Amino acid sequence: MDAFYDTEGLCQDCFDKLGQCWHLWTDEDHEIIFRNEDDYKMAMAIIAMASMLFPNLKVLTFEIMSNHLHMALAGKREEVLALFEKIVSMIKAVLNSEGRLLSLKNFNCHLRMIESLSDCRNTIVYINRNGYVARPDHSPITYPWGANSCFYNNSSFQIYETSKEILTWRQRLAIAHTHDVDPLKHVMSVNEVVSPWCFCYIREAEQLFRGAAHYFFCLSKNIEANKQIASEIGERVYYTDDELFALLTAMAARKYSTQLKLLSREAKIDLAKSIHYEYNATCKQISRMLKLDINVVTSLFPKGR
Repeated sequence: MDAFYDTEGLCQDCFDKLGQCWHLWTDEDHEIIFRNEDDYKMAMAIIAMASMLFPNLKVLTFEIMSNHLHMALAGKREEVLALFEKIVSMIKAVLNSEGRLLSLKNFNCHLRMIESLSDCRNTIVYINRNGYVARPDHSPITYPWGANSCFYNNSSFQIYETSKEILTWRQRLAIAHTHDVDPLKHVMSVNEVVSPWCFCYIREAEQLFRGAAHYFFCLSKNIEANKQIASEIGERVYYTDDELFALLTAMAARKYSTQLKLLSREAKIDLAKSIHYEYNATCKQISRMLKLDINVVTSLFPKGR
């Protein structure tokens, strides 16, 4: 027990030393910005270079989705906002160079101060889950467009150390379309993708958790924390079948003192409503999890997915 409290104390010290921490995100209902692999590669490079222009900021993690962005950062509020403006200006320059008629007028960021060590852990996990929840063909380790794959993944760091290649001045300028990036000497790529290892503070972010097992527990089990953050920022977060099944099993035991498979039809409908409205479960997921006819489920949620 003493070891637990000692380790937790070290995590708290690491969090305190970071100073002010922030969760930055953009709205998920924006039109598509990053359409294909080349667009995502461009975004990875831009976020890396823009972040390097603000050496007093620490990017703890980030995730790029097709139409929105999440970042966890430590530093002053005004510098975080300035970083976001730099990212947007670089993206605009790329779009203009390609003749893409896409307005980023509504691509605005929201900023929430992270209040505690627990909040910081939950935010990092929420961000690192974002890609694989939306893309069931990926895990938190394999989703490539963010820092999520670096966490507690020594093979990722070893690949970076042995395979990294520096972006030349011409490559940096071709991507960013600004001479602001001229002084940057350590923008590193692996397999043509700029690596989070060259600009994110992965090791410091890892030190906020008690270890790899604790991190992966938070990533895979603590869905209530993800639900809370999603509610606070107005985002709809979705869960995998495995997560929903574990949740339903616990709800059946707690609310009805029985196994999920032994629930009555009325009890199943009651739980269906709970996981639909509280956890954004789709009609197909509800039908699979509770073994309810899909027509019954869609009649309950005619506007559902």
